[in-house]
Amino acid sequence: MKKMFLTSLGTLFLSVLIAQDVASIGMQNEFSDMAKRANQWNGMESYSAGIVNGSQFYFRKWSKGTVTNLQKRVIQNSSYAYLYDKVRQELFVKEKDTTSILLADKSQIFSFELISSDKKYSFESGAHFDPAKKDIFFEVLVKSDSGYTLLKQTKTTFVKADYHDMEKVKSGENYDEFKDEIFYYISLKNGIPQPIELKEKSIKKAFTGSPKFKLVQDFIQQNNGSINEQFLIDLIHDIN
Repeated sequence: MKKMFLTSLGTLFLSVLIAQDVASIGMQNEFSDMAKRANQWNGMESYSAGIVNGSQFYFRKWSKGTVTNLQKRVIQNSSYAYLYDKVRQELFVKEKDTTSILLADKSQIFSFELISSDKKYSFESGAHFDPAKKDIFFEVLVKSDSGYTLLKQTKTTFVKADYHDMEKVKSGENYDEFKDEIFYYISLKNGIPQPIELKEKSIKKAFTGSPKFKLVQDFIQQNNGSINEQFLIDLIHDIN
């Protein structure tokens, strides 16, 4: 089964990390160590051996999922688990009960899904919306090829503890952390993404000149309240 699955992947996965040199991506030691303890590994951050707030991974544990390649072929195998690294914008896969970890070639990925508690989280290559975004994945919150697509970008950076912050040092809560910055975009008919913030002024600005502007105004007026991610999702569904 493994041989058939890997054959069907073609060039989607670059290498078996524990078996080949991955110095070119600067992670050889990290993933050699990760592979040795892959059976026990639950997504511990590879940046620090101490307590770390947040996570470099979308899910801390390996999860079910699917990958769609550039030929729009959906690659699905229940014996494989996936891990998405938000910092490096990389997708990893491993077979259950093995120590082999594969790194996906993002240039060959059209999209992928992570499945947790029967809920699917969809991601698509940034290159499909903007060639300048070829090195990132957008989380797709609403998808429409003929209307508006709502995209979410998570930028995660590793921040070392600041031991000059005496208040945190005294409280004993001065930890390294992975800090997420969230950005939202709308894309009309899969065109160049336009930024949109969780603010009424920004939302109206994003749709200025659009034939949907009146619908946007009406939606805001009828749903007066906290503007959050779900608000944007409902808005885009409503105007599409």
